[in-house]
Amino acid sequence: MVANITGSDCRQLVHVENGKHFVIRNVKAKNITPDFSKNAGIDNATIAIYGCDNFVIDNIDMTNSAGMLIGYGVVKGKYLSIPQNFKLNAIRLDNRQVAYKFTRHSNFLRQHPLFCRHHQRTDDACYAGTA
Repeated sequence: MVANITGSDCRQLVHVENGKHFVIRNVKAKNITPDFSKNAGIDNATIAIYGCDNFVIDNIDMTNSAGMLIGYGVVKGKYLSIPQNFKLNAIRLDNRQVAYKFTRHSNFLRQHPLFCRHHQRTDDACYAGTA
């Protein structure tokens, strides 16, 4: 279990590759942006998950931050399995104060928008619970 993480001003906060049967919960992130560690060679994401299965991500609060990246990665030139059997609960993203748009195509919230049933739309304000 990865729990009770608070972080700010970095390129990536939590990173898991090829993990199985785990929980990430109670994460508070601020300013997780591509402005940091530009030459690190890692994707910009508050939480980056590669080739994992059977996991839960719960109670994530992101402010002025990249969203989550959930996908398959490459280890020694071979693709890992695509993530499966996972659950996302209480994911909040508030990017109203960011001076620019995150355009990373693999950003999970951009690739798979969370649909707000109450407001019948998928914009960031619904993620933040402010619309």
